[in-house]
Amino acid sequence: MAGALSSPKVRQGIERALRILEARRAAGWPTLELQLVVQACPASEQYSRWRKDRHRLMQRSDKQWGTFEWPDRMAPRDVALLLLPYPAGRVGPAIAATKLAAQPLFINGPADTRERIELLASELIRVWVHGTPGDVAALLAPPVLEELQGGRVQHRSLLDLGLSWPLPPPDGL
Repeated sequence: MAGALSSPKVRQGIERALRILEARRAAGWPTLELQLVVQACPASEQYSRWRKDRHRLMQRSDKQWGTFEWPDRMAPRDVALLLLPYPAGRVGPAIAATKLAAQPLFINGPADTRERIELLASELIRVWVHGTPGDVAALLAPPVLEELQGGRVQHRSLLDLGLSWPLPPPDGL
């Protein structure tokens, strides 16, 4: 999937979805204020533990969510990416016990460079934002990318893509 991706196309898709969400909000639709957090876990011995931990996190928020359809193993150069939509405001340890505010989304694919991980994360954001249920609007803070290594977040960064996001960046970066 990632081979055909391009940063400009992904960015345009997210920008279009943000306009749709703003139109919904302006029309008076119920609105969620969300912080999108994308976690990137490389295919390694840590993947299965991370998968198990993410399953518990999602089940805590909604028993229908989980890692049921995730692959048991990935190719060595693959990375698993999970978009977690939290209530807006904070990231990092501050949200450890916070329930998810909307349905998470998972993808995986080859990503052996940071640029490639960011592109896949951006595509995940684009897909999630376009799939926002038709009965709600969402105000979004700039997404956060958490890159994991050895089961822990090694790098946390804003993934604003040069776009204007409705909410300010979160605390905790």
